[in-house]
Amino acid sequence: MLLYYQIMLGLSVLLTGVFLGKWNRHVSTYLSMIFLMIPITSLGSYAIAASKTVREALLGNVLTYMNGCYLQFFFLLYVASFCKVHMPKWLSFTLFAVGTLIECCALTTEQFHFLYKNAAIACENGVTYLLKDYGPAHAIYYVLIGVYLALELGILIYGMKKKDVSGINIFLLFMIYSLNFAAFAVRKSITVWLDYLPCAYVLSQIILMVMAQRLSLYDISHTAMHSILLEGDIGVISFDTARRYLGCSEAASRFLPELSAFRTDEAIQNNSSLYKILGVFLDEMEQKGELTGEELERNGRCLKVTGGRLYFDKKEVGYQIRLEDNTKEREYIRLLNRYNEQLESEVERKTEHIQKIQDHLVLSMADMVENRDTNTGGHIKRTSDVIRILADEIRKDNKLGLSNTFLKNLIKAAPMHDLGKVAVDDAILRKPGRFTDEEYEIMKSHAEKGAEIVEKILKDINDPDLCKLAVNVAHYHHERFDGSGYPTGISGEQIPIEARIMAIADVYDALVSKRCYKEAFSFEKAYEIIEEGMGTQFDERLNPYFMRCRRKLEEYYRG
Repeated sequence: MLLYYQIMLGLSVLLTGVFLGKWNRHVSTYLSMIFLMIPITSLGSYAIAASKTVREALLGNVLTYMNGCYLQFFFLLYVASFCKVHMPKWLSFTLFAVGTLIECCALTTEQFHFLYKNAAIACENGVTYLLKDYGPAHAIYYVLIGVYLALELGILIYGMKKKDVSGINIFLLFMIYSLNFAAFAVRKSITVWLDYLPCAYVLSQIILMVMAQRLSLYDISHTAMHSILLEGDIGVISFDTARRYLGCSEAASRFLPELSAFRTDEAIQNNSSLYKILGVFLDEMEQKGELTGEELERNGRCLKVTGGRLYFDKKEVGYQIRLEDNTKEREYIRLLNRYNEQLESEVERKTEHIQKIQDHLVLSMADMVENRDTNTGGHIKRTSDVIRILADEIRKDNKLGLSNTFLKNLIKAAPMHDLGKVAVDDAILRKPGRFTDEEYEIMKSHAEKGAEIVEKILKDINDPDLCKLAVNVAHYHHERFDGSGYPTGISGEQIPIEARIMAIADVYDALVSKRCYKEAFSFEKAYEIIEEGMGTQFDERLNPYFMRCRRKLEEYYRG
């Protein structure tokens, strides 16, 4: 179920990116804030679901409380502006202040107990959730949510009666209202461990994007420009065709204080301070007729500069430069990028931790097998080291075409080659002497059983190549190149290359090590036996690498 939170978070970020890229500059600021807040609250839901400690869950909880504290605030403001209802400043300030107070309580849950008296975590279906003993601040939070829901519902009902408000869009806002209310109610009353709000948020984003598309149908240029000038987010500067200054909006004079020194109808001279700022833009508009995507850094602000021809009664009379303050947007995007970077870093850290646990599990099982098998003490570690020496030699020319990732996986898989011995009876595995034919047949079954065990251990890791390679090593390392090996009797290149390499390391260690049924062979004798087996027992293409490792292997075994 953790995948559900990951998918919802990814979709919310994707939809926010699409919205910012397509509609952000043509719709209400409140709507932009809604799209920016949703991934943050979804991140909080994911953080709680993936948490391992109460502290981690409480940190995620801080983000989820932004839903009631800020997301609902901006949704209320958007509903009010859409339905053309004036929100008193005192009411907006009060709601925002109460929400901020509750968010501060969430931030200080561990130090103070205003929000929760006690908190613990529980896990169900792989999802972590908080068990909370609510404090007084949480009652205020519920009151705040109730106020938001009541105000939103009242404004929507009022908006339905207004002729100058789109009935279709009112219906879409009702859908969003109902979705979020239902998700909140179901979570609180039915399924405590699963949070439906991230899904409701994604559906709400889709509905809001449909609304944004529809709102473009009602766009009236005069009203839009009037709204922009009133909001003060975009500054407008006008010049006639002779580059005489015609005037500017209040926002433009705030962005560029140099405008205050210019008189109306005064032409911009090449040596003036204003020409140094805007001259290049006027030159470009004269040549191309428009400005797109330029940027200007002034007084600590990042201004996006656009412009085009200025018309009066369909007649071209000059140029118009528009300055849009993108400082906050850049800051929001920077914050989102920082959250994404932190999330990626955390995922990498936890993935590395999981891999270490898996490696430790495998080595522990291998040690358990060796502790049971008194005949081959240290065999697994020694063969793993032999594989590492062989892999280093193969890397030098790589005529076999084996990637570095393949060789790293082979080294990781080497300790697993004899895991199947865990399924062999102690009476056979620990027998201090040679096996009977019947016992040998039972002992040979460890290869097939080992493959099954390795597959069960590694089947759920996010590295199918390692899983397949390790299974092959366990299953086929006793196969012979001429087909006389076991358990399947395959031959030649039908035997996976990783198993052919493992076979050399396995046999070499058996030859130069003392066993209960034999003394250790000399290095010279071991090399003679393996070289004689090239082409019959072993793949002769591996012989050059094995021979070049001779000195390193002898040094290793002497050590």
